[in-house]
Amino acid sequence: MEIGKNYPDWTSLPAVPLGDIFGRLSRRDKLSFTMVCSSWKNAVTCGLFWKKLVVRIDEDFVDSSLIHLTQDFYRYVRMLSIGWAGPVWQQRLKWPELKYRDLTKRVGKFLVILYERSVQVEVLEITNWYDIFYLRKLGYLMLRFIKNQNNLVSITLNNANLYDMNFVNILVSCLRSKSSLRQLHIHYSAGMTQKNFDSWVFTSCTEQFVNITTMTLNFWVFWHFFSKLQVRLVKLTQLDLYLDEGMRIVEKVTFPEIPQKQWELFPILLPNVFVNFILRKSLTDTHIQLTLQKVFPIVSFVWKYKLSKDCSLKACSDCLRLLAEYHRDTLQIVIIVAPDVDELLLLQKIVMLKRRCKKLKCLMFNNLRWTRRPMPVIV
Repeated sequence: MEIGKNYPDWTSLPAVPLGDIFGRLSRRDKLSFTMVCSSWKNAVTCGLFWKKLVVRIDEDFVDSSLIHLTQDFYRYVRMLSIGWAGPVWQQRLKWPELKYRDLTKRVGKFLVILYERSVQVEVLEITNWYDIFYLRKLGYLMLRFIKNQNNLVSITLNNANLYDMNFVNILVSCLRSKSSLRQLHIHYSAGMTQKNFDSWVFTSCTEQFVNITTMTLNFWVFWHFFSKLQVRLVKLTQLDLYLDEGMRIVEKVTFPEIPQKQWELFPILLPNVFVNFILRKSLTDTHIQLTLQKVFPIVSFVWKYKLSKDCSLKACSDCLRLLAEYHRDTLQIVIIVAPDVDELLLLQKIVMLKRRCKKLKCLMFNNLRWTRRPMPVIV
């Protein structure tokens, strides 16, 4: 009996449907897919499927499928996102020590492949990399891989705590890409931000990223950074500053005293920057004055917090007053969600803000909402 006459020739399927099928498979099934025949493997051997590699340690290293795929398609990887899918402390209660050892071996082999094959990525994201005893060796292997990068364009560090090595050590490892780096996004919880933080090293390192255009920093980190900044960052245009709920900016966090002369240098050191504020905690009137510095060219201001006794009507009133007084030439978006403040009591301040800020496009204060309508085009 001739098999070809009774069964379809699956090796002759077009590349488009094969690629669509491949994109819906799991890691393990993708490995099996590439082992069916050479035509199936050739159909997915391109940068379209491997340009961005998303790796979740607690999900993708249960078996060795990802390691085999990396050995075959490493040359196409340009964006790498690596970290834990969920909080590691939840897994620590479930996993035995032996599983952590096997996991460390697989992740270590994956990082060694990237290093030995000189894989060069443009976008690097490290997400939820926690400091635990069993993964100490992986922190060294990750830093070794980062030091080998020459053309990084964007770096995102989201709670990337590599065994007592905070983000400053990671930035030092990125200095070979100092001329190519354009975006730097750093997201850390309050405790991790302040742990072993060296403001001098961070500032001297960041000053070498002369072509950087976008930065995302914790407000406390930026305060330390600017207090020691001495080099002009001319190409920096977007500065996103955030303050999370866990950050106590007065009781436990010390802000260095910045002399007035340093504040006067803000338009010289950062001549083209525009600031976006995202605040997720209650603030007192004193905190508001500390946050809304006159020198900040604020474009958007977002302040959302849960019900709190610390915030008051006076804090919201001072916020609206300072925005209208200091930032009326640049302000475009204002969103304030203050559940313990009646917006009708601040209606006069809100109207004043709307009238003074000529570039304002969107204004929201609890239930009050206003959006500027575009002018009709007359032909």
